[in-house]
Amino acid sequence: MQVSGMIGEGNARIRRLLSDVLFLEQPAPSMTTVYTDGACTRNPGGRLGSAYIALFPSGNYRAGVAAFESGTNNQAEAYALLMVLEALPSRMPLTIYTDSEYVRTCWERIRTLDTLPKANKALWEALRGPAKRPGAVDLLWTRGHVGTPGNTLADALADYAAEHGPHR
Repeated sequence: MQVSGMIGEGNARIRRLLSDVLFLEQPAPSMTTVYTDGACTRNPGGRLGSAYIALFPSGNYRAGVAAFESGTNNQAEAYALLMVLEALPSRMPLTIYTDSEYVRTCWERIRTLDTLPKANKALWEALRGPAKRPGAVDLLWTRGHVGTPGNTLADALADYAAEHGPHR
């Protein structure tokens, strides 16, 4: 699902949040700043939505959204990270914010110990390659639902995808 399609459908909240992010968030001059989030309509077993918003030093942005028929919130959160790492050039330095302690902890485990978490093993196996990318990746935790513009937009995109997306 393309974000532009969601915005074009008249989703005023997403348009407003995007405007807030572009106005309020100022990425570091040499780093791309990314916010990720996942959503689940019912945990476990509900429809999933995953999303990211990448803010480039140039002032441009890129967003990605995906929807899935069934899974857990942790899977949606982890898939959002995978989407970012697959979509952006591997040499690009990234600062990625997630509101998922699960994702942050599992990511550090893969990068430092090269061991996979037992739960969602296939998803973490898919992240093993991107974890070794040559560009610096700082994955930081941010508190969700406290008004951080980038996190709020990623949350809204993930929620929208879980509720309305074409599910795979």
